[in-house]
Amino acid sequence: MAPGLTFGDAGDLVIAAAQLGVPHPTGYPLYTLLAHAFLRIMPMGDPAWRLNLLSALCAAGTVVCLYGASRRLLQTRSAALFCAALFGVTPTFWGQATVTEVYALHMLLMTALLWGLLRHCEAGSAVRLGLPALLIGTMLAHHLMSVWLIPACIVFAILLARQSRGVLRVRASRLAAPLLLPLALYLYLPAAALRDPAWNWGDPRTVERFVDHVTGRQFRERMGGEGAPNAWARLRTYFGLAGEGFEMSLTAQYPLAILPAVPLGLWSMGRRSRLASVLLVLMFVGPFAWATTYRIRDIEAYFMPCHLMACMWIATGWEEATLWTARRTGRGAARVAILLGCWAAAAVPAALAFARLPGQDRSMDRGAERAGRAYLAAFAPGSIVVLSGDTFAFPIAYRHYVMGQRPDLRLLLYADFLFPSHWRLVTRERGRGLIVPSPRSTVTGYSDPDLRFLGSVLDANRSRRTCYVVGDAFADMPVGSRIARVVGPVRRITPGLPAFRLLPRGGSTAPP
Repeated sequence: MAPGLTFGDAGDLVIAAAQLGVPHPTGYPLYTLLAHAFLRIMPMGDPAWRLNLLSALCAAGTVVCLYGASRRLLQTRSAALFCAALFGVTPTFWGQATVTEVYALHMLLMTALLWGLLRHCEAGSAVRLGLPALLIGTMLAHHLMSVWLIPACIVFAILLARQSRGVLRVRASRLAAPLLLPLALYLYLPAAALRDPAWNWGDPRTVERFVDHVTGRQFRERMGGEGAPNAWARLRTYFGLAGEGFEMSLTAQYPLAILPAVPLGLWSMGRRSRLASVLLVLMFVGPFAWATTYRIRDIEAYFMPCHLMACMWIATGWEEATLWTARRTGRGAARVAILLGCWAAAAVPAALAFARLPGQDRSMDRGAERAGRAYLAAFAPGSIVVLSGDTFAFPIAYRHYVMGQRPDLRLLLYADFLFPSHWRLVTRERGRGLIVPSPRSTVTGYSDPDLRFLGSVLDANRSRRTCYVVGDAFADMPVGSRIARVVGPVRRITPGLPAFRLLPRGGSTAPP
């Protein structure tokens, strides 16, 4: 497990949990509240380490729930243990278990849902679906990727009712209550925004901004952003037809030698329980369709539900092959075949764990912590710092807001200057000694209207306080970008990294 903060969304999530603030869309209210509670009850370690531990616990719970779900489908404990252990050492899932992220909790809820649905499948009853409905609502209050599991659950409920030779004997109101009740957690977002914490992403205090936040409007252009050719390329990559080594692919998660067990498992599961087979196929297809068309940096995490279904098919195929061998041999040989199958089921995950441990070990990962400390040490006392990009903004903000370092600084987010709905997050800094001109006043000299507010704030303060701009948005300033024309003369403070100190306009020396 990582010993502290890591790059990516970890800083954003830890700050929001520590302050009871608002993280990036879609807000993750369940995770934020759960993480805040965990920070309170966990007595040791810094906040980033504690939330890394929360991910590890959620991942461990996922493996336990997967074993329980597998026992509902498989005939032997060894096959269920094989399924749980094999998924536990897949690189993508293992990677999410050692850092602060939202995906370990998502997988815990998903495997709990799968376990609950398979229990109903085994019982052959469609009467008590309240608990699965509650789990679906809880998942929707955590991550909107869960939307793609709803069609599978609806089809499952209909087929289960038909299989039990009766109508679905559950009134809609009885299912609506457990389904909708967890969604009330989203009310946390406007409540948190009205408290006006320092970390208030998008400021979702109004109905419009709330809807934009929970629906991920900021990332909407990426939803379905992969065209047909790119989606087809992702599909081929996932099934190992476009090369190996891609983290999202099945060949990166499971050894090529055991992947033939997938079609065997599909066939065997169809014979054992058509209802369960349909459920797993639909729980694969929905997330897969979304993941192949969503354009995002950490897309490999969105394929984890697909890896989970594939793991269950592998375990089913493995068990089918072992039992087939045992049935076609004598009693003594059958015992040997089953014993060898059990030993092989234990050996494969153990060998994968041993081989993959060096690549998954994050115990020495202190890059984000070192970067945050180094940047904070480079800023002059009482400075104004405009931050852009997760890699640079989150480590600095974590050290400042959560660890309490450099309280003399005033941190501003570049994105808050670009959207009129976010301007209040800049103007509130007037109460902390910043000069903030009216964002809607006419500002001359800037050819880019969306940047003129940024330029006016920096110009109003640069003669009084040292100003810095840091992050990805400012990376091309030295070559004369449009932001460079607004920000004015700068001097790089860190070799090779986009961190710049503003110089006085018309001069060549830095302010005192």
